[in-house]
Amino acid sequence: ILITDRKKIAMRYLKGMLLIDIVAIIPFYAIMDDSGGSRSNVFIRFVRMARLSRILRASKILKLVKHVVSSERLVRITRLIRTYDSITRLSTGIFFVMILAHFTACMWYYSAKLDGYSPDTWVSREGLLNATKSE
Repeated sequence: ILITDRKKIAMRYLKGMLLIDIVAIIPFYAIMDDSGGSRSNVFIRFVRMARLSRILRASKILKLVKHVVSSERLVRITRLIRTYDSITRLSTGIFFVMILAHFTACMWYYSAKLDGYSPDTWVSREGLLNATKSE
């Protein structure tokens, strides 16, 4: 069930994770004092509680992931991807070729920049030194 009412969401957060989030953001390392022996033990326990909040958040995220994985829409998308496996491989290959072409172009431009955009570089010869993106 997806809750969209903001008041219900806020009340659930106030009753649940708010206190844990507040404890998690306290900078205990800055508050700790090396002179107090038993006092620092209490702060160390609070630091451990802050770690506990991360574990609780992770468990909530795992519950959400389990819900999403069991989603009917995700099952349909997965079935579609498996059905058209060759299209998926082709689009992945095209994507990687585009990324490599972009990286190569960036390095080519960077080589001209390292040369100080001298008249011998392709950027100067093509008149692209002060060009805008639309040119």
